Amino acid sequence: MNPKIGVNFSDLIFSTEPANTSSLAEMGWSIGIDADYGNKWLAQGGIHYFQLGSGVQMPRDTQVVSASQLKIPMGVGLRVLSIDYFHLWLHSQAVVNFTTRMRRGNLVLDKKDYPRTGLAGRVGIGMDLWKITLELNYEYSFTDLVNESIFARNEMISLALGVKI
Repeated sequence: MNPKIGVNFSDLIFSTEPANTSSLAEMGWSIGIDADYGNKWLAQGGIHYFQLGSGVQMPRDTQVVSASQLKIPMGVGLRVLSIDYFHLWLHSQAVVNFTTRMRRGNLVLDKKDYPRTGLAGRVGIGMDLWKITLELNYEYSFTDLVNESIFARNEMISLALGVKI
């Protein structure tokens, strides 16, 4: 078991580029727990709560779009280097996302304005030093995160620090 906390930077990738509109990456945070099984090849899974943020700059204003998501990653990892108490590994995962809440500025959006579930792909690299873990991931959503007046998918880089118990 590996409880962890982290930070993330997410950005919206527009399905169709709205006129004079651009996306601004924002920082968020995460907390969760992972488990893995195996020696060289690892079966991996976990459950995480993510607070995502992204900005949308329009001709007249800039609005922050934030989402709260429960993420369930499942996949495989490969330990590419193991020396005593140090391990370096790579992984690839499918991630099921459950959006629990979404805000645009100070307005909480109605649940019909955003998809409640989604699917993403994640690749990453991590290292274990004794019981401390550090993990860097890139995640790309295959489904829209926003489907109100703009249609956009989420793209995210996350960094997490954990302790193996």
